[in-house]
Amino acid sequence: MIIGIGIFQIPSGLFAAKYGPKRASIVGMTGIACGALLTSISTNITELAIFRFILGGALAFFLPATMILATKHFRSGSEALAIGTITGANAAGGLLGLIVWVILAQQVGWRLSIAIGAILAIALAAALYFFLPKVAATTRPAIKLSSIRSLLLDRTLIIVGLFLLGSQIVLEQTSAFMPFYLQSALNIDPAVAGLVGSIVLFSALAGAPITGWLSDRKMQFKKLVLTHAIGLLIGASINFTLTLPAAIISTILIGFSAGGLFTLFTNTARQRSLDPNAGINPQFSTLSLNWIHAIALAGTLWAPIVFSATAVKFGYSVAWPMLGVIAFVILLVLLFLNIRIFRFVANSGSVN
Repeated sequence: MIIGIGIFQIPSGLFAAKYGPKRASIVGMTGIACGALLTSISTNITELAIFRFILGGALAFFLPATMILATKHFRSGSEALAIGTITGANAAGGLLGLIVWVILAQQVGWRLSIAIGAILAIALAAALYFFLPKVAATTRPAIKLSSIRSLLLDRTLIIVGLFLLGSQIVLEQTSAFMPFYLQSALNIDPAVAGLVGSIVLFSALAGAPITGWLSDRKMQFKKLVLTHAIGLLIGASINFTLTLPAAIISTILIGFSAGGLFTLFTNTARQRSLDPNAGINPQFSTLSLNWIHAIALAGTLWAPIVFSATAVKFGYSVAWPMLGVIAFVILLVLLFLNIRIFRFVANSGSVN
């Protein structure tokens, strides 16, 4: 699925530029429904991999386009809150979906439970079509290759993508490894380990809209980045104690901080695409989000290898703090370079 998300980031952004974020969002949700339905009838691992790839591609269409849609329908001046709300809703949906899927799978089997999810996705696609304002029947200008190149080579967007990379390193490893770590290193019951691992989604649900609200209230970009970077550092490092209470605190801090930074950097990319001085086609607001997400995704592919190798060789008491230090250093270095060299200005105020 991760490969599908990565490969379809740019094509989905170009689709949204040509046909609008509403259509891209509907295509994405329809693709999610189709991918889920096909997964429910898969008969072997090859089919399952292909259908998960389709799901990943559909997610690339859906999430950035939906964020842009939200900014258009929220009150003016609350665009960061709109993105934070969608980010939080995405976390809530993942959490709720996991809980409901487990319950349904126990009652009716995994295939039927996934098929039910596909039916719900179809209903959501229909709701997007019928309840969102209709797209004006205007012809959008042709997309020029030079315009695409300008966006992909835009220095600010690349830096924002690297900022996002730094924040997502810790979140993704916490989501992937926390339950396994609790079971293997601390001998925690699998059910409890899964519950603790899910806390990261609960805290992201809070961190994303709160940070969006603070950004809309003109809190300085550098203050928000520093605060959340420290949260990631403490959240990961506290696990050196190898205790369950530390793991709980860790997931709270990491989820809140990473969710907040995702909102902040995503909104910064949106602002950049709309800046008349940036030289970026205004149609590319969704593509700008897809582009920074692609940079972050490509850059974090190495993190699971480094984390697991460190855990095997030196233990989790070293691996967790190392993860926090890497993320903190990346964010700090980029923030320093931004203040001294690049000096882009986010809606949350001057970077100075």
